[in-house]
Amino acid sequence: MAGKSIFRTALASATLFAIAIFWAGCAVPLNHVGAFSQASADLAKQAADAYEYVNETTIEQHISDIAADPNLSPDDDTFEKLIVDSDLAARISLLRGVENYAKALGDLASADFRKEIDAASKDLYGSLGKLQNTYASIKKEPLPLSDKDLAIIATAIDLIGTTIAEKQRRAALKTIVIQTNFSIQNAMKLVSSEIPALKSLVLANLDVIWTDKVKAYQKEVMGLSFDQRVAKLRDIRKSYECIDIASRLLDGIVSASRKISDAHAALQEAVKADKFTTEKMVKEIKNLTELAKSIKQFHDKLLTAKE
Repeated sequence: MAGKSIFRTALASATLFAIAIFWAGCAVPLNHVGAFSQASADLAKQAADAYEYVNETTIEQHISDIAADPNLSPDDDTFEKLIVDSDLAARISLLRGVENYAKALGDLASADFRKEIDAASKDLYGSLGKLQNTYASIKKEPLPLSDKDLAIIATAIDLIGTTIAEKQRRAALKTIVIQTNFSIQNAMKLVSSEIPALKSLVLANLDVIWTDKVKAYQKEVMGLSFDQRVAKLRDIRKSYECIDIASRLLDGIVSASRKISDAHAALQEAVKADKFTTEKMVKEIKNLTELAKSIKQFHDKLLTAKE
């Protein structure tokens, strides 16, 4: 199920964020950019997966309703998704754009050769272009990132040169972060504003599934043995626990969206002062790490509930 893949993602993220904490303790300031990039990219991926989970619970709720009523049969609407493919693709594309932007920023900060700089810049332009187009298709308005801004970024990257001058690299990173900050803020604001409504739908779906199981148990209970009753009740308990876990996961995605925004804002504040590490930036990276640990706990609980 899509739901399981989402929570497996959280397990992998714990390792990635452990790396981020390691880099946060290193002496090379640009490694903080890499730590921010890895943390932000991973959380953006989790948010994209959350949209898939909304569709999965909707279909499961339809299946539960039909199973609970012998007079009902599946039809075309049974497997209808809540978020149509075009809308879902747009939102996932937006989040993948943020994810790929964060990765490219980290790659640019750690590149050792010109060809690596070129590869990172290509990924950066691609991710920003995706952000521009996707945000416009959803909001019907452009991001505050113009072609002129992209040209400024391109010029800054070109100035790094073939010998990877660190002064120019830092100048390029500074330019990129400053020029893209408002766009990253807007993209993540869109996600954080939508997830609460989707959370209500997910919880409603899971509540229907749990209620259907309770009603089915009440109808069947007199014909069940003790062991069968225990098995049914344990299954009902798992469905009940999934409601709480899903609620916490989606709250975590909202927090993740806001924390990515906060971390990028802290990064912008740092580079404006020609710094690539600050106490505030390290704090934001640690906040992202703590969120990953929390999501991992929900992951572990969900696996237990689904066994």
